[in-house]
Amino acid sequence: VLTGDLNIDHFSLKTGSLVKSMSEFNLKYLFTGSTTDYGSALNHIYTNFSDTLIESWRTLESYFSYHKPLYIALK
Repeated sequence: VLTGDLNIDHFSLKTGSLVKSMSEFNLKYLFTGSTTDYGSALNHIYTNFSDTLIESWRTLESYFSYHKPLYIALK
């Protein structure tokens, strides 16, 4: 699992090279929605775990930042 604030908006055209690079390491991007209060997806989770090993993932609310923390639970 690779996660963090990469400051690259997943909705941006620039993200294509990042996703391609991650896929070369068999890592897939989990989130499809916004991870900030402003509608961007700057926080990322990539994993090579199969869907059967991932129980859930989601964003949480933060009172101190416009970035939303990410959560992943494995079985």
